[in-house]
Amino acid sequence: AQRWSKCKPKGLLDGVPVSIKEHIDVKGWPSRNSSPVVPASHRAAQDAPVTARLREAGGIILGKTATPEFCWKGVTDSALHCVTRNPWDPDKTPGGSS
Repeated sequence: AQRWSKCKPKGLLDGVPVSIKEHIDVKGWPSRNSSPVVPASHRAAQDAPVTARLREAGGIILGKTATPEFCWKGVTDSALHCVTRNPWDPDKTPGGSS
């Protein structure tokens, strides 16, 4: 808030909450690619470039969003996270990785 009151925001996304897809690394966070075959103890050693750019712009990373296991199909379900539902119609998929 002090940066904003001095007209010196950290970047264009200063304070904007963002989520990161499951398969994109966030330093120190679990990095399992939505797969139970990847150990829960596996942590990202560094931020992926997109994650680093979001941080540099001031984005606040809240969490990760589910993707299909290893991002290989067009529906969002995995053995690790089960099924992600479309919030407007639970009978439909919200899509795959993207």
